[in-house]
Amino acid sequence: MTIAQLLAEPEVAAAIEAGDTPFFILDPAAGVDAYRALTAALPRVRHHYAVKSNSHPALVGALAAAGASFDVATNAEVDLVLAAGAAPDRIVHTHPHVKPRDIAYAIDRGVRTFVADSDAEVRKLAAFRDTGLAILARVSYPNAGGTSDLSLKFGLAPEEVPGFLGYAADRGVRVRGLSYHVGSQNVDRDVYARSLTTTAELVRDAIAAGHTLDVIDIGGGFPVRYAGREPLLQEFADVLGPIIDAHPELAFWSEPGRFISAPSMHLVTSVVADTYRPALETHWVYIDDGLFGGYSNVLTDHVVPEIVPIGIPAGRERVAQTIAGPTCDSSDVVVQGIELPRLVVGDILVSPMMGAYTLVTATEFNGIPITRVIVV
Repeated sequence: MTIAQLLAEPEVAAAIEAGDTPFFILDPAAGVDAYRALTAALPRVRHHYAVKSNSHPALVGALAAAGASFDVATNAEVDLVLAAGAAPDRIVHTHPHVKPRDIAYAIDRGVRTFVADSDAEVRKLAAFRDTGLAILARVSYPNAGGTSDLSLKFGLAPEEVPGFLGYAADRGVRVRGLSYHVGSQNVDRDVYARSLTTTAELVRDAIAAGHTLDVIDIGGGFPVRYAGREPLLQEFADVLGPIIDAHPELAFWSEPGRFISAPSMHLVTSVVADTYRPALETHWVYIDDGLFGGYSNVLTDHVVPEIVPIGIPAGRERVAQTIAGPTCDSSDVVVQGIELPRLVVGDILVSPMMGAYTLVTATEFNGIPITRVIVV
């Protein structure tokens, strides 16, 4: 559905009419469309939705019904995905450092694929080797160009992989493949190509050494379009597809979060105050959601959101404005210097593409409730 169609939905239109903002509009079908776009662009890849990006049950349920697989990291996410109707064999537990009791919890519910990147994790998993579990060894590829460089906290250096595989084999833990993540909101296609090429070489060498690897998990990081003009999915598929097709003997997985969840949800806010501050020569506009709530992706995920005024009368002058959130924290500024029609109290604003790392990272700071969700 388009933004205009979503705003015309009865519950949404009634909330706007009543001034009952802020709220998210969640359109699960948009998430399913994004999942299907990934499947069409990379048909040999089994895509595991990263639940951490948006764990709303309506979205998870729609993806489960569409046949998606899932990337989970906690007991709560295991329960959520199973409750949505996904089979345990469609789940990969991707947290490389888990308490033994949490490993047991997932195994008791049928999960059999885990990720590890340390000898300590192998020793923990070895206690459960008789359950038929298998692991993916997490590899680290630094990428300073991504919004979030996920190589810092997790992963083996490529040269560590042979020793890790040997250590796991000595303890009876089956390593089924290698996984990695090039970084969140990655726009560098060459990083994808280099990482996959290197990983395929590591798998080839491991097989030659007698290990039975058959999976490469390419992670996630596919970018979405916020206020910028990031590359389109097909541009990444054109780079990855030939490398994948060159290895028909391997299965390929992924862990997309943002690409699926971001387009599924949009944030609606309203202006509660406006002022011109002569000393700063700045127009300030205060809205009813901010960095500690629905715009938490600005604070934690470095997103520059698009802000679209709705129903503004024609003829208003366009001026540069600073949009600030409702808390008493001076850092609660959503965007500075954005040129829009001069906003006044009561104006409605929409930020599209706000489904990823927003609702899941929002807080109740200052006693402000977490932004509610209207599902359409």
